[in-house]
Amino acid sequence: MELRKNPQMKRALDNFKAVLDLRINHSDINDAQIKRIIGVIDRAALEIAELD
Repeated sequence: MELRKNPQMKRALDNFKAVLDLRINHSDINDAQIKRIIGVIDRAALEIAELD
């Protein structure tokens, strides 16, 4: 099954893109906050990669 066709995966990806767009492009954000966001994304990617 293609993941993007999975309704729950599509919803999760859409939510992720929307919140990232709001935080980065539509609010005042400083370098420390950007670094925290990058850390969250990196940790999520690592956790997904380590799934059995």
